[in-house]
Amino acid sequence: MSIANKPSSRRSLLCFCPQKYILLVTKLTRPKTDNAPSAHVYGIITPMELIFDNAYSPEHDALESVYLDLMKTAFSLLDISKNYEVDVNIVDEATIQEINRDYRHIDRVTDVISFAFEDDDSSLGHINAIDIPIMLGEIFICLPRAKEQAKEIGNTLERELMFLFVHGLLHLLGYDHMKKEDEEVMFPLQEKIILAYKEAQQ
Repeated sequence: MSIANKPSSRRSLLCFCPQKYILLVTKLTRPKTDNAPSAHVYGIITPMELIFDNAYSPEHDALESVYLDLMKTAFSLLDISKNYEVDVNIVDEATIQEINRDYRHIDRVTDVISFAFEDDDSSLGHINAIDIPIMLGEIFICLPRAKEQAKEIGNTLERELMFLFVHGLLHLLGYDHMKKEDEEVMFPLQEKIILAYKEAQQ
């Protein structure tokens, strides 16, 4: 991991992964909306927000509810009770290649890029963190690349898109797979979250 200086006062952390390209940066917290969904985490009602932007095709708008439920499932399994906001963007190849080039200096298409926004809870003063959503981060998923990968490995597109979201979300939560011991934690956890989500849908 290396620290890259930006023109602004924000600190950017760049984390290279052989299989996934994860970019970690900081960003200010956005205001909470009145209709923020909640998840039940071991008896605790946990507010959360998922901001969904599908810039690729309206036929994939249903991913918004899928990703929200996956986020709820992950938070429940990991016993997370903070009020987090996650932004998810479904984009084309040109968009994700531009992001990869501008922030990673790698001029090629990739499948998922995650921006982790590190907020300092101490800056909230006496305001309870549950009242103001903490921007956990932003995930960009390239749908055309997801289609290609699903075909290459014999996955359904639905399964691949779920995997990419959960993979990006776990990176935002601090999980990694650079080392073998970290991979042995993160990869089974991805499958556990997706399996729990599917079981809840039955």
